[in-house]
Amino acid sequence: LASSAGAAAVGAADSSGWFSAVVTKTVETILGYIGGWLSAWLKHSGLDVVEQQLANPVERKHVAQEFVEQSQQFVEEMKTSPQWTREFTDAQINAWLIEDFPREFADAIPSEVSQPRVKIGRDGIRIGVKVDQAGQWNGIVSVHLKARMLAPNEVAIELKSIQAGLVPVPLKSVIEQINEQAQAHGIEVEWRREGDHELAIVRVTHE
Repeated sequence: LASSAGAAAVGAADSSGWFSAVVTKTVETILGYIGGWLSAWLKHSGLDVVEQQLANPVERKHVAQEFVEQSQQFVEEMKTSPQWTREFTDAQINAWLIEDFPREFADAIPSEVSQPRVKIGRDGIRIGVKVDQAGQWNGIVSVHLKARMLAPNEVAIELKSIQAGLVPVPLKSVIEQINEQAQAHGIEVEWRREGDHELAIVRVTHE
């Protein structure tokens, strides 16, 4: 009996160890897939290239300062001229987002949101932020949009997609939040459907 009980105990221990190993391997596999998805998204969006370009802190600060100076010049142009134009690169914008944005707008950034990045391409603008909701969800939220001028003081912003990781986010709740923020700042927004995407018509009026 003792021998039989001993064999049973060993069998249970072996089974428990096998089950634990399977669970561990499954979790590792899932985490590996998630990491692969995030890496693929970064490469697809081009934001991995942005990170490489801004790796040097000295160069990054210089580029961020360029963005600040050109932005200030741009504001002055808008005040004094009825027609104006200015070009900014995604490297300039991202350098500023890394160096200055967290400090200057710390009160306006939710605590769970960090590391905003922008990629400008022929197919539009991709904006990504890292979100960490205290263990509930941790990943990248991305927005893909395209903007064009329709008329003086009228801009069309096409919302191509909003995703949490690789999962599409329903646009209804996002549109409601955009409308609330626009109304709070006195900006007129009209929504239209264009193909498969939502189109926001933004009108800016000067008093």
